[in-house]
Amino acid sequence: MKNVELILRGNISSYLLKHTLTIFVGLVALSSLALIDLYFIGKVGAEELAAVSFAAPILLFCINLLLSVGAALMIVVSKFVGKEDTEQTNRISSAGLYLSLFAGLVVFALGSYYNDSIFSFLNAGPELTMLIRSYMFYMYLAFILLALMVACTNVMRAFGDVKIPTIIMATVVVLNLILDPILIFGWGAIPAFGLNGAALATSIAISVGLIVSLFFVVRYIRFVPSSIIYFWDEIIKVAVPVTFSKTMLPFANGIITSMLALISAAAVTAYGVGYRVDLLILLFMMAMSIVVAPFVGQNFGAGNFQRIRECIKLSLKFSIVYGIVAAGLVFSIRYWVGAQFTEDQAIIDSLALYLMIVPMGYFLNGILFIGSAVLDTLDRPMIAAVITFGHLFGLYLPMASLGNRWYGEWGIYAAYPISSLIATVVVLLVVKRTVDQLEQKA
Repeated sequence: MKNVELILRGNISSYLLKHTLTIFVGLVALSSLALIDLYFIGKVGAEELAAVSFAAPILLFCINLLLSVGAALMIVVSKFVGKEDTEQTNRISSAGLYLSLFAGLVVFALGSYYNDSIFSFLNAGPELTMLIRSYMFYMYLAFILLALMVACTNVMRAFGDVKIPTIIMATVVVLNLILDPILIFGWGAIPAFGLNGAALATSIAISVGLIVSLFFVVRYIRFVPSSIIYFWDEIIKVAVPVTFSKTMLPFANGIITSMLALISAAAVTAYGVGYRVDLLILLFMMAMSIVVAPFVGQNFGAGNFQRIRECIKLSLKFSIVYGIVAAGLVFSIRYWVGAQFTEDQAIIDSLALYLMIVPMGYFLNGILFIGSAVLDTLDRPMIAAVITFGHLFGLYLPMASLGNRWYGEWGIYAAYPISSLIATVVVLLVVKRTVDQLEQKA
């Protein structure tokens, strides 16, 4: 296949850039999905908007879980694609679809059963909990479909195809944009479903995405119905630490927010806006780490360690250049960014301070993303998770606490790039050692 040939023998630099830009477009489209929902739900009423705000962390956790299973499937399948073992590739891909369906059903069952308890624990009032209940029921249902769609698109990515998964993601976003106002506010014979309409729109859009995904994935694999639990242990072995890594950052951010809350409300608001700016800027680096994973996986399966080294070297160079340029741009418009959100000078000043300090670590973020992706793919996902844990809870939070005590807000912000620098050195050393060890064993 064309993409497999490019990964195993093609020009590495052009492959990385072209496919990173393709995935970047898809990630931007996917990131806009939540904003689209918020925009239309906000027009329904304050209660509905509050319900979605309460639901956000639970939705994020469920989505991260399903994305982790999909990412693990991509990593495992890519190695057998590199070995050109068609039979194993078909069996593992089929088993991965079963596992993803099982994960979606588990999320639906546990979410539906414990829904009221979860939101009661989060201090949502009884009336709000009732509003959330019906909305989440449709979202939990959507997760079953999402689990399968993510599995299909990640199987395609394992073969190096990022174009079709990106088109599928964009299709889901466009459909959601069209269906949201129709189902939320009603149109002609279609009644207004209010908040539930947003969940229904998402479910329908994902259903279409799943159908398209199934249509294309059979071009790459032959489904093997008998491979129900084949290689589940290998997929889960990667999925568990990846999930752990994805859920650590929100906890760390919560602790940072609590520190800033003791300084001022303006600092909390500035951190919330600044963090979202970071997420937008870092999407390109996230996209590159997604491209690197199947590239490394296929070449690992084929025993092409020189291409793995070259891929790591080039992706790190791209991330460093992008990170430095992005930091310079953000620094130059830091006051303008704040002015777009508020007229409160205290918030604008606090955000300007954040966008002056934190972006110094953008290029380090890129290195950490790529390093983690490489370790996950080279059968070292637990090491990657330990490095992430050590970075956030062993370095970042203690440094932020000390920085807060000595320098206040400035000290909290400075803790991130400083801790990232140390974590980056560690991850680079571990990646080099891992590649050397695996090459010696090969």
